Amino acid sequence: MCSTLLFCEQRKGTEFRGVACYTATPFLRRQIQSYLFGFSFGTPLSASLLIEIVMSWPGLGPFLVEAILARDLYVVVAGVLLSTVFLVGGNLIADLLLYWVDPRIRAGLGSR
Repeated sequence: MCSTLLFCEQRKGTEFRGVACYTATPFLRRQIQSYLFGFSFGTPLSASLLIEIVMSWPGLGPFLVEAILARDLYVVVAGVLLSTVFLVGGNLIADLLLYWVDPRIRAGLGSR
């Protein structure tokens, strides 16, 4: 984010809330949207695997741990593939939303 732009807005007399809401938010929109949709689709699967193992709940987590310990390659690959599909799918959704929201991407200008 361009700190000189924010500094100039503050020097013009704009309140901090106005600078944060109207000047800084459009710059952060793409990063926030990429994080929320891109990485957050794979995180619940990973978190649920960990919670199921720690709490001894039946589910995909203990099943994958047993498959790793038994060296069941097909089940381990399926679990990794499922996690990868969620992560790639979330990034695809984030990119499509960025294409829809940001006119610079549609025009082919990108970020400079």
